[in-house]
Amino acid sequence: MVGSSDIELPRGLLVAQGYLELATGPAARLGLAIQLRRQALRSSLLAAVSCRIDPGDDDVDRHRSERFLLIGQTLRLLGRHDLAVRPLTLATENPTTYRDAGLGLAWCQRRMGNLRAAILTTSRTLSTLPGDADLHYNLACYLALALHSAESLRELSWAIELKPRLRARAACESDFDSLRGSAAFEELLRPGVKLAHPSIQIPAPRHPYS
Repeated sequence: MVGSSDIELPRGLLVAQGYLELATGPAARLGLAIQLRRQALRSSLLAAVSCRIDPGDDDVDRHRSERFLLIGQTLRLLGRHDLAVRPLTLATENPTTYRDAGLGLAWCQRRMGNLRAAILTTSRTLSTLPGDADLHYNLACYLALALHSAESLRELSWAIELKPRLRARAACESDFDSLRGSAAFEELLRPGVKLAHPSIQIPAPRHPYS
């Protein structure tokens, strides 16, 4: 899903959203052919780009941001990270799409080789949504890739505290290869280990580029 109150979206965006869900949902995870997946993504992109937002609509700002998000996410999944950056950046300007756009934007920045930008983008998003486990996890990945081990372990511990099932994902996450062999990292991966952080009052993240 891309946003809230989907029933209120213009028809063109609902069509785009439907194609995007086809390309990324259960059918895709169960083996939707690569060519069919790309076709669904292209159909999503065409529907979103072609959709015209009524400037007189009461929700015009939200609809525009949803359109930018759909365009950006589809371009990202098509591997056009360079083209996805602008629409995703525009989508971060609206609170309804801020979180998903921030995740997608940082993902593109990381794949374009700009870890510094990915860390900054995710940190900014976390400053507004400090209890989001996926944001903590992604930030931990980017920090590990940038060889900031202590900061990465801190963010990973928050992520696992907030969403324990991320422990299994971290165990096979290649982004954490630089941490393997670290006693602190191996301790985080042990099931049943009580982490030192409380589940509430999570402070805004600190990162090495602030």
